[in-house]
Amino acid sequence: MFVFLAVNILAKVAGRSATSQFAQSFAPGQELQGLLATFLKSRWDVMAAVDFASVEVWTKGGLVTFCLLFVMELKTRRVHFAGSTTSPDEASIKPIARELTNHEDGFLQGKRYLIMDHDKKFRESFRAFPSNENVEPVLLPPRSPNMNAHLERFFGSLKSECLDRLILSGERALRNAIDQYLVSCLPIGRT
Repeated sequence: MFVFLAVNILAKVAGRSATSQFAQSFAPGQELQGLLATFLKSRWDVMAAVDFASVEVWTKGGLVTFCLLFVMELKTRRVHFAGSTTSPDEASIKPIARELTNHEDGFLQGKRYLIMDHDKKFRESFRAFPSNENVEPVLLPPRSPNMNAHLERFFGSLKSECLDRLILSGERALRNAIDQYLVSCLPIGRT
């Protein structure tokens, strides 16, 4: 994980040619991974991760799958519930992206890098919002959940400790359960 993220961030900071020269300057067996881990940890405070989780909720129309969008500040592990939708299309995701990059109190204020996967839900318009606010999206390779391990671990805890134990009836109950979990179960709490 560290190697891929560090090389991608280094590519954004120093340019592609500098990155390839940097990576080629190490012989196999040298401490490249340790050096890249140190590089990443020195930028931990300007990095955030974003991802979707899904949960099924009973509604008047039957069982409905909701997509939940969470953002995590990697240094503090502070989690922000950005929103939920039943259809993660451009119309429903754009306002969430706008809120995350809000100049006054957006969660991504002061961040430089946003780690996200190649999920179809992250449309070009979603990726453009952070870029407009000087937050560079760092795209992870397809089918690599371990590359976003902190947020994936949070999803596992949220589901096993909270959502899987409840029969949720409606979006309001879902939001209340998530809010209560973030306030009471996480050491840092909700933002």
